[in-house]
Amino acid sequence: MVQRKILCMLVVCVTLLLQPILVQADDAPYINPLGDLEDYWSVSFIPVSDLYDPWIFGYVTDDEYQYEELWGNIWHLEVPGDSLAELLDYLEAFSGTIFSYTEEELLAQIPGPQGDWWVQAAYWGEDYYELTVIEEVEPPDLAGTPEDDDDTFALPLINPLNDLDAYYSADYWPPDLFEIPYNNSLGEQAYLRGQGETWVFYAPTDDADPLQGLEEHVLELGAAMTERSPQMLSATLIDSFGNLWQAVAQYGPGDDHYMLYVTKEQVVGAGQTLTIHPQPDQEWVSVVTFSDGLNHKSLIIELSNGTIEIQPSLTSDYGAYTRSWDEWIPVYHERTPIYVLDYIPQEPGKTIWWMRFQEESRPEEIRVTLKESVPLPPCPWVANWASFE
Repeated sequence: MVQRKILCMLVVCVTLLLQPILVQADDAPYINPLGDLEDYWSVSFIPVSDLYDPWIFGYVTDDEYQYEELWGNIWHLEVPGDSLAELLDYLEAFSGTIFSYTEEELLAQIPGPQGDWWVQAAYWGEDYYELTVIEEVEPPDLAGTPEDDDDTFALPLINPLNDLDAYYSADYWPPDLFEIPYNNSLGEQAYLRGQGETWVFYAPTDDADPLQGLEEHVLELGAAMTERSPQMLSATLIDSFGNLWQAVAQYGPGDDHYMLYVTKEQVVGAGQTLTIHPQPDQEWVSVVTFSDGLNHKSLIIELSNGTIEIQPSLTSDYGAYTRSWDEWIPVYHERTPIYVLDYIPQEPGKTIWWMRFQEESRPEEIRVTLKESVPLPPCPWVANWASFE
């Protein structure tokens, strides 16, 4: 009989979005409620060798926040059904532990023939539920990631140990879209989203307050602390070159290290103009802007020549709800050298402006200005987003 342990909240997230692969019948997981992979609506598999970071489990039990990192082979399955009840019955045949069970979610740990298996399911009121099965195994060797084969990448501005060799591991990803999940100071799932460079560090620590050294470091740099708890820290800094630096650190009780994400983006502030000169081998550039919801903002694009395609996007979380906005905007110098975009989202948040161009029509110069004008009326549904939870 499965032992049950009821938790107050569960948050499960993965720190890298990887491309899953299709699996064959011989690769079925030990936890397989339908028995035949062909009976699932979809099946995908991510081997542990493709992971650069662990899965993060965070939850609250007995009024205490718990945090775990988990490495393993991962199966994602879409299971037909209108509840999690049959899955619960299936798991109760194993001598494992049900950590959490509600109508919307289930978390369990099941002993297998060669180690532990973790089961996480989520039901959203549809005619299927999402099932994640993880075979817990030893982490891969992270020393030879494609972006870090020679360990020669430049260290970021936010770098508390100031020496690449001082970290347990360090990874770097060149400019691209990123969406980094983490648990905020309340233990709730949150995301750091943007487009730019990304560094990931595992920093050793044996201090009573493991994040104290990092906090002192970012404050010395002039960063603004956005969140702080014993298990996490987040900070933001804009340097003298107009680069936006953001840091998110997470620590698990009892760990000998904390995980630190650092991102770097080009930001255009209200009333500022950024001049970009695309290089001959460049295919795109990106900037980010912020709205505070207080004053109307417009983006002004000026081209010296050529053509660009702008793909702006904004994603904001309001409790259990997520709002997304994106557009496709072609800009032609031959039609007009100045474009004024005044219909962009005005609620608080970050907008990513991804600008693409072809070699034959690449402009020599792009000027980006964020203009601020009249005050905006208050938006009640944004100001009271907690009422949507």
